[in-house]
Amino acid sequence: RALVGGIREGLYVADGEGRLLDVNAAFAALVGATEPAQLVGRRLADLMADAAERERSLAAAASGSTTEAEVALLAPDGGSVPALERVTVLRQADGTVRRLGVVQALGAAM
Repeated sequence: RALVGGIREGLYVADGEGRLLDVNAAFAALVGATEPAQLVGRRLADLMADAAERERSLAAAASGSTTEAEVALLAPDGGSVPALERVTVLRQADGTVRRLGVVQALGAAM
């Protein structure tokens, strides 16, 4: 937890349905949450300015590879935050799917 907490990029783990299982403080800050726990259980699509874009991104990641795309996260003020998102699909031995995402705001120092 200490290692992940110190990383400047936003990190998340989501289930196969796109629900957040864990996020770091940097990801929480990107979407205006004061605590990472506020985001656990929320759908990633609900944090994107364009939900259709998010669904396309998740579908592409379902192939089992790593995908990278520019996305727009919802900002607390109702605007959007342009970001670069890299998603890797991890398939566990029992068949469950986990998505590991790394998100970095574009055009802003974190």
